[in-house]
Amino acid sequence: MTPLEEQMKDVASARKLALSNAADSIPSLASSLNNLGIMLSGLGRRAEALQPTQEAVTLYQQLAADNPAYLPNLAMSLNNLGAMLSGLGRRAEALQPTQEAVTLYQQLAADNPAYLNDLASSLNNLGIRLSELDRRGEALEPAQEAVVFRRQLAADNPAYLPDLAMSLNNLGNRLSDLDRQAEA
Repeated sequence: MTPLEEQMKDVASARKLALSNAADSIPSLASSLNNLGIMLSGLGRRAEALQPTQEAVTLYQQLAADNPAYLPNLAMSLNNLGAMLSGLGRRAEALQPTQEAVTLYQQLAADNPAYLNDLASSLNNLGIRLSELDRRGEALEPAQEAVVFRRQLAADNPAYLPDLAMSLNNLGNRLSDLDRQAEA
């Protein structure tokens, strides 16, 4: 059985449990759907990846409404949804979930610095989404914020240096988009 077939089987099993009104199976279904979306997208099957990712977002929204412990899962799924919509050329639609992911990660990072890297990733994505919509001036600020957070993380742990390099590259692209070549 391929990894994709195994993931589809996991989704089917979790869905069966959820349909039997086993409320504690909803988190498992949401996770399985999110993983399926990631796997399909990674295989270049972006259109197919969208439905399970959207369903995962919906489930995590319901779960987080009752239990804030699911906010990180919701933020991650929203980030994934924004990337998938963008990958399908649906850039205007991609902006909202990406902005929502940033907002959630800002709240999470304010309470727990362990979410700073996730926040930086979401800020990078927001800068990219805004740039894709020709909102280049607005795209600069999230790219700059991502670099600030990644510098903090890399100063404490060199394992974050590749992430810092990526954020610096994205910032250079945003500056270049604004014809600020010398700064880029």
